[in-house]
Amino acid sequence: MPSWLNLSEMMIKNTALLIIVLTLAACVPVEAPPRIEITPFPTVTPGRVVLGELLPPGSVFVPDDSVAAATPVNIASMPTAAPDFSICPARAEVELETTPPQSASVIIEEATRYLAVGGDPGTLLETMRRTWRVIPADAPARADIDYTGEGISEVLIPFSAPDGSAALIVLGCRAGSYAVLYESLSDTDTPPQVLAFADVNRDRRNDLLYAALVCPDERESVADCDYQTQLITWSAQRSRFVELLPAGVLSQEPPSVSDFDNDEVSEVVVRLSRTGTAQTGPLRTGTNVYDWDGTQYVLSIIELDPSRFKIQVLHEGDRALLRGDLTSAKTIYQTAISDTSLRFWFNDEPDLLQSYAFYRLLQTQVATLDPNQTNTFTDIQRIYPDPAAGPVYAALARTFYETFTSDSNVGSACAAVSAIIAQRPEALTQLNRYGSRSPTYSETDLCPF
Repeated sequence: MPSWLNLSEMMIKNTALLIIVLTLAACVPVEAPPRIEITPFPTVTPGRVVLGELLPPGSVFVPDDSVAAATPVNIASMPTAAPDFSICPARAEVELETTPPQSASVIIEEATRYLAVGGDPGTLLETMRRTWRVIPADAPARADIDYTGEGISEVLIPFSAPDGSAALIVLGCRAGSYAVLYESLSDTDTPPQVLAFADVNRDRRNDLLYAALVCPDERESVADCDYQTQLITWSAQRSRFVELLPAGVLSQEPPSVSDFDNDEVSEVVVRLSRTGTAQTGPLRTGTNVYDWDGTQYVLSIIELDPSRFKIQVLHEGDRALLRGDLTSAKTIYQTAISDTSLRFWFNDEPDLLQSYAFYRLLQTQVATLDPNQTNTFTDIQRIYPDPAAGPVYAALARTFYETFTSDSNVGSACAAVSAIIAQRPEALTQLNRYGSRSPTYSETDLCPF
């Protein structure tokens, strides 16, 4: 009995002690976990005013370090590259010649060799700029920008060689050595001009925007050359640089970079200021804006200045006619006839192009059943009474209309026109003399019905 009582008393005491401990523990305040404030992503506000400033031509664009407009998934899924310097050659004492190689190709070989055996990129750029004097003073040569996203900076070098050749190259570490990752050779002794060497489209990878001079085979001076602009970025899938701009972006001056719509993605703004040369023919001036569509840069805005030459207006009308927009074509041809402020590219154009405009206007009126076709034909007969002695297009107009009114068949009218063109080939040669940037006409183009 005494032993059993002692045991019971001990159990009662322990139970009471446990209750007291639990009660005290419940009274101790517990710190609540910190509350996380989530800042929502901004949404598009309709109706805002879009403003943007252009950089001066030749300026180098370097965006700030703010996070671009991107989705949370894109940002979270972008890996942060950890630099692995083991894939680059170990630094070593390497000498460079004090005399520069004479050609661009040999300079590229020597620069690659120097880095491949452990040469310092900074020393290479300093030697090329100050000792060899092949990097222009205003050219941005850099060795501190990572284009591939692998955590190691590549070496960007624009240069001109003593023999008059020039190039822009990007050198990078590959398989324990250095290799040329990108190369752009120049048609002149001026290296391609670097316009931006940062994340232009805000995809969290650095891009390279540059403009290289390209020149026609026959040129009198560098004024006949154009800048061809290209934007490149590194593709990990293809293990090479890829082009983001369409081929053939030409302009007389280097483009600029601007965020027109405030979406933190930069647009490439190309000002078309060249009026044309004997080699190109007359050119339209204006502005082209290329914008990022998520995959590449595409031409999104075209703002052309009014045409200055009569042939340009006629080219515009012909483009509308050939794509089937007869109403627009008819209006454009009427403008070409009546606008006395339009200039002429060749001295023999006044009668020639006026008769061509009447011929085209008559075609569109016939095709649209315009009752004014009779008045137009009367004007042609009055202005050009002798079709054999006048411009060839007056003869085409009379033949076209007389054949059509004879059998009410526009196909027969075009066949009659083709017969005249076979006898008078100047109908084509006089249209196809406006240079490499102007349309080329065939017999079918002159009567596309």
